[in-house]
Amino acid sequence: MLVLWPMSIGVTYLVAKSLANAPFDQILDDKLTLIAQEVAAQALAEQITLPERLLNSIVADGKDRLKIQVSQQNGNQLLGETRDFPMPDMNPQDVGVVRYKDQVIGGEDWRVAYLWLELPVAGEAGPTLIQLAETLNKREDLANEIIKGVILPQFIILPIAVLLVWFGLSRGIAPLNVLIGIIRSRKPDDLSALHTTDTPEELLPVIHALNEQLERLQQTIDTQKRFIADAAHQLKTPLAGLRMQVDMLQDETDPNEQTEALKRLKRGAERSTRLVNQLLSLARTEAPSVLRLSAPI
Repeated sequence: MLVLWPMSIGVTYLVAKSLANAPFDQILDDKLTLIAQEVAAQALAEQITLPERLLNSIVADGKDRLKIQVSQQNGNQLLGETRDFPMPDMNPQDVGVVRYKDQVIGGEDWRVAYLWLELPVAGEAGPTLIQLAETLNKREDLANEIIKGVILPQFIILPIAVLLVWFGLSRGIAPLNVLIGIIRSRKPDDLSALHTTDTPEELLPVIHALNEQLERLQQTIDTQKRFIADAAHQLKTPLAGLRMQVDMLQDETDPNEQTEALKRLKRGAERSTRLVNQLLSLARTEAPSVLRLSAPI
């Protein structure tokens, strides 16, 4: 929101300038039309002059400066003290239609309204161009007023919006914090399912997924316990037999009997090895993803 806010100010300023142009362009259009009517009325005169009353009505608001320029297409200037505003290209569709352009003169921005008339003036044949230029002080003041009217309420709205978002997120995350506390407080050997009573609907999928994972973990641990119990039971008897044969071998003094005892001991060890390999195969079959056991002995 803090990043988008200055961006919205920039967009609002551009829109405000566009809105400020519309009414002042209309006023400029009316003034240019009055000048065009006066120029048309004096078309046959040798020199074009604007009556004092017309000039007063045009420059009634002295906050902006105005410049008037009437000239022929050939560059002959009929009215005006300045040639600062270049002559725009003439298109047939522009005749009799007020057009606008922005012009920078002497480092200052001007808004220029111009009108082409098919009207020979002061004995000069060819189209006549009437230009009326105005500085942008009133337009900028209006744009600034629009910006102030839009931005000042945002200084109040934005902090309130941030507080509302913070409050909403805090309320929304509170059940998750409770769930985190419940999980952290459980004992390591407690794999019972989490309760879903009074749980917000948004957290139910998370709790169901955790319960499924706990159930799979419990099944894996049960498999490990069963494997350990089976292995202990299956290995108890052959190991006891091997120990008894070792004790008998220690007490035997006859070389022939010792050889036979060693053979029996070897066969017992081989049987024990086969039993261990069978247990390992069984363990990999029951829980292949958990019991990462080595290859058969």
